[in-house]
Amino acid sequence: MALTIDCFFCYEKIVIPNEEEFSYSEFIWDCDVCCNPNLIKYQLKNEEITNLEVTSGNEWNGKNGYKQKRRIDLCLWC
Repeated sequence: MALTIDCFFCYEKIVIPNEEEFSYSEFIWDCDVCCNPNLIKYQLKNEEITNLEVTSGNEWNGKNGYKQKRRIDLCLWC
């Protein structure tokens, strides 16, 4: 199953491959267009998305309570 979201910053469509079968997930995904971090939270029930939230990932503390350092990706447009 793949998630399709709109980037929180530039509103471009982002397709995120999802190979995990968790009922709840929270993670950062950098936009391929504007390179900004999107905090994505979703819940699944019977393999259907029941709750999806996309916000700014700039201040994400993560599940462990510490401020996560941004992942450095090679971006040809930044």
